[in-house]
Amino acid sequence: MKTVIYYFSGTGNSLVLARGLATRLGADEPVNLRHCRGREIQDDADRVGIVFPVYAFGPPQLVVRFLNGFSTAASYVFAICNCGGSPGSALRFAAGLLQRRGIRLAAGFSIVMPSNYLPFGGAPAVERQQQLFLAAGKRLDRIGELVAAGVVMAPEKTSWLPDWFSHAVYRWFVAGMKKSSRKFFVTDQCTRCGLCEKICPVGNITLTDGRPQWGERCEMCLACLQWCPAQAIAFGREYRGRRHYHHPDVAAADLM
Repeated sequence: MKTVIYYFSGTGNSLVLARGLATRLGADEPVNLRHCRGREIQDDADRVGIVFPVYAFGPPQLVVRFLNGFSTAASYVFAICNCGGSPGSALRFAAGLLQRRGIRLAAGFSIVMPSNYLPFGGAPAVERQQQLFLAAGKRLDRIGELVAAGVVMAPEKTSWLPDWFSHAVYRWFVAGMKKSSRKFFVTDQCTRCGLCEKICPVGNITLTDGRPQWGERCEMCLACLQWCPAQAIAFGREYRGRRHYHHPDVAAADLM
């Protein structure tokens, strides 16, 4: 049975999960959604998986655009979201977008991974990260079994967060994304390496005299900040000094 897995990842969590699931299901290398922009996706897969991070209890806008143009003849479509705490209604939101395309989300799963979002405190300690990686591996084992068996189940959601609150926070987050991107700035530590421009999944960064400038198409993935080798990029002065994060088993080149 042919399985195709798509993913979006800013700092590597979703890529690691997508690769882990691909190994468990005997699928090919997962497809990076940054290469799927601006065109509908059609495939001849029997199973299709979509792996993405949770932003403010919802899916990233790049994932939303992908789902709005997605079409497939696969008999089993599933999704995995990774979050720093609660998935909110991210999977149910994705299921609704697919339903508009006439596609049923057969199952949706959530996995807790280290957070990269500085306003929420930054990344946990390395020891805690290792604990989360171990738990995620065991969770992937179970998800792989369910997907391989073709189990149909309702998308997971938080057990304590009301849907209305989850959707309200998500709408607020999306509405403020353009303004939020103005919080990025670069310090004198910048070495003008240009990695930030290359790692941005939507081409929102341009270089002026080798230093980054941010436009208004930001996805708030924080890839530019988290991958900067000199840690010269900051997001809001009140968040400076918080622990940075990208998955230790992923290289920047893997995401570009």
